[in-house]
Amino acid sequence: MSTLTTMAASEPAATSSFTTVMDYAAQAFESLGALILTTGLLWSVVLAVLAWRRSGSLPPAYAALRQAFGATLLLVLEILVAAGRLPGQKGHQRISRRRTVLRRCGPAGAVPR
Repeated sequence: MSTLTTMAASEPAATSSFTTVMDYAAQAFESLGALILTTGLLWSVVLAVLAWRRSGSLPPAYAALRQAFGATLLLVLEILVAAGRLPGQKGHQRISRRRTVLRRCGPAGAVPR
């Protein structure tokens, strides 16, 4: 009887530590997403400047910036979805939001108009 009592008493602690570990893992994914977003923005600007220098006009530079930063945003979105989080959401909202985002995205990851 005392073994069952001990197991029942230790279960919430195990759940609590599991939750804590999962929160740390989600924070790690969020940090990775922020790092990729920052690096991607800087890389997009570098590519835009190179395209501007090469062509001498702004439209190719803007196209390069838009394409590179768009790819960065999609990658960060994938990482946040993998983490099971989007900023400012809790529990069941994460799953609901993930389904909405995936439903809106086409097969190539582009949002239809």
